[in-house]
Amino acid sequence: MTKRILTLATAGALIGLVGCGGPVNNPDGGSQPDSSTPTDGGGGGGGQTYTFVISALTVDMTPADSNSPVAGFNLDNRFSVNSEGELPDTPNSCDKPDQPSMLDQSQNCPMGMWMSATGQCGSATASCAPGAGCRGGVDNQLPGILDAIEAAASASFPMGIRSELSSQINQNKISLIVRITDVNSLTDDDSVTVKVYNAYPTFTTGCDNVAGGREYAIAADSLNTASDIETAKITFPGRIVGGRLQVTAPGMFPLPLPEIMGARVNLTLTNAQLRVNLTAAGGTGGNLGGSFNGSQLLTTIRALAPDFEMQASTIIGGFVDIEEMGICRMTAAMPPRFGGIGVGLGFSLVPATTAAASVAARGAGTCGASSGSDAGAPRG
Repeated sequence: MTKRILTLATAGALIGLVGCGGPVNNPDGGSQPDSSTPTDGGGGGGGQTYTFVISALTVDMTPADSNSPVAGFNLDNRFSVNSEGELPDTPNSCDKPDQPSMLDQSQNCPMGMWMSATGQCGSATASCAPGAGCRGGVDNQLPGILDAIEAAASASFPMGIRSELSSQINQNKISLIVRITDVNSLTDDDSVTVKVYNAYPTFTTGCDNVAGGREYAIAADSLNTASDIETAKITFPGRIVGGRLQVTAPGMFPLPLPEIMGARVNLTLTNAQLRVNLTAAGGTGGNLGGSFNGSQLLTTIRALAPDFEMQASTIIGGFVDIEEMGICRMTAAMPPRFGGIGVGLGFSLVPATTAAASVAARGAGTCGASSGSDAGAPRG
C-alpha cells in the first residue's frame, strides 16, 4: 500500500504541473561586452546564433556528495538552517537541508558580501558553508522525489530512474534544443536570448549516443507559430558573464522525464533558471532548476486516485521546502494547502543543427523510436 501511495504521489509530481512561484534571487550581474566576436553560428538580432542539444541530464545522489557539484538554485533567498547551523525542529516548517552550490557560487554567498541592490555576491571567489553567516543554498528535493519513485516502482526501473533518465537522453528519445541568439561575445555579453525546444532527430543511425553536429527537427508544439522557429514558447532573456551563460529573468520550463506508470511525464518548473559554461564547442557545468507547487500536485493526485488524498497530503508535505504566500503546509485546511518544491538538475550541451521546417511528430525510422542502435517504429 505504501509503495502504491508513493508511486501515485511522485508520479503526479511529474505530470505536467505548472505551479505558482515564490521569490527568486537575482543571478549575478553582467558586464559590458568585450571586443571578441564569435566566428561560428548563424546571424540574427545583430549577433551570432549558437545551436546546441542537451547531451546529458543528471540528478544529484541522496545524500549529495559534499565534493560533487550540487544542482539547483537558492529559490527562497535563505539558507535553511538556524544560528547553530542546524535545521529548526518545527514540523510545519518549510526548512529542508540546503546544499552549498559548487556550480554557482552566488547561491551560497557570505551574508556580509551580499549586495541587495544588485542581487549578486560582492566577491567572485567567496563562498561559505551552511550557517547563520551564509546568504542561501540550493533548494533541491528532486533527489528525494526520485528515490521515492525508485522505492515505489523498482520493477519499472531496475537500473534506477537516474540511469533511465540518462538513457532517454543518450538514445535520443528525449531531445532538447537550446539556441542562444544575439551573441556578440562568448566571454561577456550583457544581453542574449535563450530559446529551448523539444525536437526530434532527423538521423537514423548512431542512435545510442548524442554526438555533436547532427540535425534535429524542431517540434511544432514548441513554437507559438508552427512555421517560425524564432517563436519559441520557452524563451528567456540572458547574459554571459565570464564565459558562463545566465538566465536573467526566471520563467517556465517543461522538463520531460522518463515514463512512469506507462505514461510520458513532464515536470513543468516555475521560477526556472539555467546557467552553463559556454563555448562554440558546447556547454559544461550546466545548472537547471526551479520549483513546482505542492497544492497543484495534490490536485493532480486527487484526480488520479481520490482514495489516497489524505496519504498523499502527508507525502507532499515532506517535500515542500519553499514558502509561498506565507504557506509551507496547511494539512488541516480543506483542501490542504502547500508551498513550493524546489528541484535541480545538471546538464551539458553539444553543437547541433536544425532542419528548415518544424515537424508535428518524430519521423518514421529516425532515432529515438526504439531503444536499440537502429531506429524502429515511431511511438504512437
